[in-house]
Amino acid sequence: MASVPPAVDFRLLEGFGFACRPDCALCCYGSPAIAPDERERLLTIRPEAEFRPAAHGFDQIPCRPNGGACTYLAEERCEVRPVRPFPCRSFPVGVHIGNRLQATLVLGCPGVDLGPLASWPPRRIRPSRGLDEERASIEKETLLRPVKSWQQEAERRLRSLTRELPVEPELVDAFLRIELRPYLASLPIGELLPWEPPDAHEGLDDLPLFYDPQHGRVAVAGTETGWELFTIEEGGGVGERLGEFLPPDVTPELDSGARGLLDGYLRYVLARDHTLWAVYEETPKPRSTTELAEGLLQLLNDVAATVIARGAVRCALRGESAAELTVQHVEDGIRATDAELLDLPTLGRIL
Repeated sequence: MASVPPAVDFRLLEGFGFACRPDCALCCYGSPAIAPDERERLLTIRPEAEFRPAAHGFDQIPCRPNGGACTYLAEERCEVRPVRPFPCRSFPVGVHIGNRLQATLVLGCPGVDLGPLASWPPRRIRPSRGLDEERASIEKETLLRPVKSWQQEAERRLRSLTRELPVEPELVDAFLRIELRPYLASLPIGELLPWEPPDAHEGLDDLPLFYDPQHGRVAVAGTETGWELFTIEEGGGVGERLGEFLPPDVTPELDSGARGLLDGYLRYVLARDHTLWAVYEETPKPRSTTELAEGLLQLLNDVAATVIARGAVRCALRGESAAELTVQHVEDGIRATDAELLDLPTLGRIL
């Protein structure tokens, strides 16, 4: 009798709506891992395609050099859409494998409505909209991949990590969430110390990207005196240089709507298993639950600071004052930060 894979927890999708913006194509800037059967299907359309080996028997679709898009993107259109691989079919939904299979949204995608964050978590079940195909793709994928063994592997790692702690491994996630919840409304604490983007001279591939309605795909690079913003060409390389901006070093005023949206986003981030398991990955031998809680609080503080700083810089890009940030500014900061957060290494695994 075939083993039944664990069910996917889709609760982090409740209430959100999604409508793809094909002119954005942010999801095509990266190297998705594909299974052998997906590789063969892609070769039927483009036999000359070359792939890079990846972990666990998978391959990666290479992107164009110097920060360019997926080799299958041409003039903002996917050339292999009928046989596109699982990471493309399921975007903007990702699945983290730890104690459970938990689906979450990539909130950097401009097609995702961020409105539900202001009152998150929802007090009643509200179905998601526009995500039926992505959910179905994920459920089908769990039947094709050895997700149960991947989950057991993640659970073994967590047991090894927490064997000296007074909390049972399966309760650590819940314990940390309860401990951290009261602190969220006061973040960021102290000076505003956002994540610094890499220097463009180190390569364009790892720069944070966001979609701007006026300029298209915009990259953020660190300089000696601030952050430089410029567009990235589909074929690779810098397009238009938009200017250099100084991120704030103290927290600007946030109006009530902006503060509410930031608090809701932090609650959403804390509800993600990926967030906690990224802290576990960074703390291989915790001496206490306090050490884990402190690491998690620091990560959340960094996320809050980065959202505010990038929102303020995007505000300056439009020529607006950043003396008081609004809902739009915080939304801009979330769009420019969230994908980077989901790229953090995790003790678990990404489906």
